[in-house]
Amino acid sequence: MKAPRGSGRSIGTREVDASHVMTIKRFDARRDEPERLIVKGLQAIGCQVLRIENPDLLILYRSQLWLIEVKSPTGRQTRIQRRLVDSGWPIHTVQTLVEAVTVVMGKSPEDVVDPDTLMKGLG
Repeated sequence: MKAPRGSGRSIGTREVDASHVMTIKRFDARRDEPERLIVKGLQAIGCQVLRIENPDLLILYRSQLWLIEVKSPTGRQTRIQRRLVDSGWPIHTVQTLVEAVTVVMGKSPEDVVDPDTLMKGLG
């Protein structure tokens, strides 16, 4: 049954029933805090960071792109993430800011900026 004209939202010349309007998926609250910290820290060292869905972060640092998945200590890869890795996508999984900085700087954890010093820059 066709909805009467004016009962939904108009998109161009086509009407759409408002009960079927899709919304943008919001980021999951349980991943926001660790990601926020990592994003701020990476930006503090000069990275450009985009939050995406799979994996979590797309990072540009010194003309190189990095794909980073942020996981809790008990977090597991999703089926999509496993497929991407199995297909050869260079996805790095991190739990902390120091691990993320290590990935983009290409240095071992001992050579990375002291986390306390980095955190002061996040102020």
